Amino acid sequence: MTSESFDTHIRNSHDLVFFNEPDADGYYVMNRRLDVFHVPHSTVSETDWDELEMVLMCRREPKVMKHMSRIVGYYSLINNWNRSKLIELKDRQRGNYAVEH
Repeated sequence: MTSESFDTHIRNSHDLVFFNEPDADGYYVMNRRLDVFHVPHSTVSETDWDELEMVLMCRREPKVMKHMSRIVGYYSLINNWNRSKLIELKDRQRGNYAVEH
């Protein structure tokens, strides 16, 4: 996909917005759940829109993209989170806010 096509898809989406302006490393896209994704330029050029949209809407796991989340009160990369924080993220994605013992 071209960068122009990616830009058009995001700007025409009701569920996705640019979190900030693209930089040399890629794009930052936020979905309605306030998940922010870093999408490298190479990922845009090598991936079709349908697959990217599934990742950005959290309908499938990202393989290449860095995923950022606001669960901890600020945006942070999740690739270095501990097991319990990752479980909390999955629970929030499902809408399960109960505390389990």
